[in-house]
Amino acid sequence: MVRQRASLVILEILGGLILVVLVLAGLLVFRLSSGPIELEMFRDDIEQGLTNSRNGRPVTVGDVFLEWSSEDKRVLVTGNDIKMLDSEGNVAAEAERARIVLSSSALVMGDVEVLGLDLVDGWINVAQADDGIWHIAGDPLPEIPVGEMPQNPSEWLERINAVLPQILVVLQEEKADISLERLSYEDFEMRVFASDRSPLFTLTESKGLLSVTEDGVDLSMSGSGVGAGLPAGLALDIDTSDLGSRMQASLAVAQWSLADLAARLGTDSEFLSGVPADITVEFDTSSAAGVEKIVVKANLAEG
Repeated sequence: MVRQRASLVILEILGGLILVVLVLAGLLVFRLSSGPIELEMFRDDIEQGLTNSRNGRPVTVGDVFLEWSSEDKRVLVTGNDIKMLDSEGNVAAEAERARIVLSSSALVMGDVEVLGLDLVDGWINVAQADDGIWHIAGDPLPEIPVGEMPQNPSEWLERINAVLPQILVVLQEEKADISLERLSYEDFEMRVFASDRSPLFTLTESKGLLSVTEDGVDLSMSGSGVGAGLPAGLALDIDTSDLGSRMQASLAVAQWSLADLAARLGTDSEFLSGVPADITVEFDTSSAAGVEKIVVKANLAEG
């Protein structure tokens, strides 16, 4: 009888706590329906959380708000005027708006941990340093194996067979150092620079996504408005699976001259002059067998 009464008391307490939480949540949603709530007191903590996710390279946020999203039907943390700095303190990326996903378990413990960041409307620098390492938004990318530019189809196949398995290994190694579960950008201008800071090309209307799961890493990037002599559009997709042991990758270009492509591959381009095409190259790679399949698709226009 005593145990039964104690169980009832515990259930009543839990029920009361749940009711209080529901009431507070309802009041919060009602308050947010009339406008966002500024979270100035948490701005420094959120900036530090974002900085930690970049291994100490600073991130600044102009304003932080708690607001209700009628589209997602959930409460969101958003920020304005986000700036990412490189290791020398220069602004390497900037966004007008951002959606910030925080770890609820860390908040319960009194800490701020950023799990996701979605950036909208801004620009990002991609630059090669003097040591040959490429950086995006000031963050160093995994080192790409260097070598001579292939001159014919046979050399291109050898190069692909050498590089793709190495990229798969590098992605799996780098995964452990990525603290964010999701990072995306949309409506961005991507500016690509050589090691001497001279501009190479610019992608407009660019968007990208990096998603990290237990099974692997998903990476996608695309944009349009590429400079003269290059495709009108570009898209890259990389998807690793089976705990990082497999990789599917594709590179797509829009409205690129087949004659230009043939010349770059070292084949005869005489009969392809003036023929534009949408071209997609797909690769299947595994850590056990290397490159298993290569598929090339071309959608020809008039010419």
